[in-house]
Amino acid sequence: MVSTKRDREQANEQAIFLAGAQGLFYVIAGIWPLVNLRTFEAVTGPKSDRWLAKTTGLLIAVIGTTLVISARRSRIPLENERLCRSAGGAPAR
Repeated sequence: MVSTKRDREQANEQAIFLAGAQGLFYVIAGIWPLVNLRTFEAVTGPKSDRWLAKTTGLLIAVIGTTLVISARRSRIPLENERLCRSAGGAPAR
């Protein structure tokens, strides 16, 4: 497959958009248990360790913030690309 400069630019633009979208989702989802644990538990079920839900939410929000910053800079370093790929499946497990 021959890759032109325009193809690479378009793929980079898509990666930047996806990093920003995933990051924004993670920021919102991550701060939710910190802002309103009652509604978070209403949707996700009761938590026996509320501190764990808040800690996990904070970690997810930090990952999201990192991705949003990368997208805003229009540059996704290799470390953030790997963070995007690995964090994408982690909450589903």
